[in-house]
Amino acid sequence: MSIQRTGATGILRGRGVAEGWENKTFFYPDSVVLANDFWKDWAESLGVAPSHGPDPFVSVKEACEQVQALAATKGPSDIKGRNIALLPPAELWVNLGLENYQADRPIRRWEMAVLLDRVAHVFQRQKVDFSGKVKKSA
Repeated sequence: MSIQRTGATGILRGRGVAEGWENKTFFYPDSVVLANDFWKDWAESLGVAPSHGPDPFVSVKEACEQVQALAATKGPSDIKGRNIALLPPAELWVNLGLENYQADRPIRRWEMAVLLDRVAHVFQRQKVDFSGKVKKSA
């Protein structure tokens, strides 16, 4: 469910492919999150440009820290009664049920979707219409 909700916000975009009369979107959940595309989509979707390193990919630790910072902008949020913004990244990772925490490894797209959905609640923050466009506030 995290993949669908996060994909609908435009933060993690899939690749559209036309097959005959069908339009399909492929998410590639096991691919790594590429920094240039991701941070551009983050800024467009959320209206904030995060500071980030020069690496070609987004690391697990960097993803945790950025998502925690985003969550903190909307007030306290918790996992098991603990403030998400205050958890060390490795502890956040485990509390979300994710495995293989290695701070410097590239984060996979499905892992980023879980962080964005369950920590920052990006789908609930934005109004998205049936075509996947973010509705502008009036």
